Amino acid sequence: MAGLYSVGLVQSDRATSHRNGVYYSQPKPVIKLYTYPFDLRYKQPSEVKKKHIELYQKVELEFGMKILLEGSRLICAWESAELERFILFHVLLHEVGHHVFHSNRERNGLKGVTNCVSSEQFAEAYALRMHPRCAVD
Repeated sequence: MAGLYSVGLVQSDRATSHRNGVYYSQPKPVIKLYTYPFDLRYKQPSEVKKKHIELYQKVELEFGMKILLEGSRLICAWESAELERFILFHVLLHEVGHHVFHSNRERNGLKGVTNCVSSEQFAEAYALRMHPRCAVD
């Protein structure tokens, strides 16, 4: 991808554990993809209900993420092959979409923006458009 300085796998920590990836346009455009816990599972906060996961994590569910109940807590769990497909064919494409969005703005003489709805919508549409069959395979 033209103008992209680097793409890398980064160890997640407490501050980034809720993220799959991130795009930074400055000082050099980079994409960071975050690691998952060794068991490929993460607990949802106690107030999260199954209907919330089904509503807000549809793409993850289409790629094979499972929702498990352990005690009173919901757990999101992956098999390694399904998580790999999700990261490569959705998360990475989503972050590339952010790069395309920012590059297009720069090329048209517009200021960069961060965390805006239009950037997220563009990036998600880009990921789905670039690999539309992956989520339904």
